[in-house]
Amino acid sequence: MEITPELLQKYAEGKCSKTEELEIESWLDPKGGIDTLNSEIDVCLHPEIEKVLWKKIAKTKNSIPEKQKKILNIKKWTIVASIVILLGTSCFWGFFNKPVTYATAAAELKTVILEDGTKVTLNAASTLTITKNFNKKERVVLLDGEAFFEVIRDSLHPFVVQTKTTKTQVLGTKFNLYAYAGEDNTITLNEGKVQFSGLLPAYNNKVILLPNEQVTLNKIGILKKKVKPEQYNAWIKKKLVFRDKPFSLVIREIERFYNITITVKKEGIHNRKYNGVYDNPPLEVLMNDLSFVFNFNYKKEENKLLIF
Repeated sequence: MEITPELLQKYAEGKCSKTEELEIESWLDPKGGIDTLNSEIDVCLHPEIEKVLWKKIAKTKNSIPEKQKKILNIKKWTIVASIVILLGTSCFWGFFNKPVTYATAAAELKTVILEDGTKVTLNAASTLTITKNFNKKERVVLLDGEAFFEVIRDSLHPFVVQTKTTKTQVLGTKFNLYAYAGEDNTITLNEGKVQFSGLLPAYNNKVILLPNEQVTLNKIGILKKKVKPEQYNAWIKKKLVFRDKPFSLVIREIERFYNITITVKKEGIHNRKYNGVYDNPPLEVLMNDLSFVFNFNYKKEENKLLIF
């Protein structure tokens, strides 16, 4: 069994099967030595694992009565000691001085738990960078792509999401931020309250969002409207939702969703808008619908598709 960051986090959260627990505890056995521990995985590259492992250590320590800290707990404390060694040796010298980046490929979704407990789900072809001073005065992250944030409330450390053109500041909330390069930035609020602003001088006015509101920054300026948030984070459940979306942007979403390259030779359809809802559809089903609506033919070869 391969010991992965995902498996370590699962263990730290108490969600492993008995077989997985035995494998991990064997891997953490200090008899293997520090070099063995560090050779397999660098925990300092995964702050979410570090966070939950330390929580596990604290919980273990506080849950054992003084009179019971004897033979039955030797194995448990051996494991805890191993985790401490692993965290200390791999992370102490400079983890918090280095930014950490999470990235997804096309057709890939990824969920990460940040140091403060905030949960971030990344859509396909997205990058999230955790700045080196995260959680010092502010919790600043950088986003290129799309992500759904479930931010842990901390009034002393505001949570800030920066993209190439916008800045979003929150205390504790749930929201979806769409910020792919070359496309409009759109934030949709599910819960809480956020402050949204553009970074460019012409669009730096601040806008406050309340639940069920959405703000888009485009070439015209900052536009605000009422929406149904679930339509804009449906991608988390592998759904495709198109609401008055230009065909050119529909194609971009399809490319990311299916990890495919699409070339459009058909003229006059790029700016036409499309509405549709799909629940993790086969590519052929989606393309057949689009070809009917936009009156085009298509041909697919491997991971390339031609529209003509």
